Amino acid sequence: MAQVNDALIPAAAPAEFTGNCARIGQVSGEVSLDTLCAGQRARVQQMPQDSLLHCLGLRQGRSLRMIARQRFGGPVVVELDGRCVALGRSIARTISVTGTM
Repeated sequence: MAQVNDALIPAAAPAEFTGNCARIGQVSGEVSLDTLCAGQRARVQQMPQDSLLHCLGLRQGRSLRMIARQRFGGPVVVELDGRCVALGRSIARTISVTGTM
């Protein structure tokens, strides 16, 4: 178990939907956050000016890692500054990212 924001989460996340994800490196330019595959790292390029996203630590130029894309259009979960943050799929679709090395 790992400790994230005072909550215990399993060390191995349950199986998730990984169909139709964008493999950064195989895609040139920007892709939307909701298309990343689990485990991929990316840098935020463009995003809406939303104070809630800003409060969550999501800002232009920040690096993140995709943790999970939930089934049936559910949220995406990203790791940002060592914290897991869940974002609605419609919001994740408005955030453009590029791959990082």
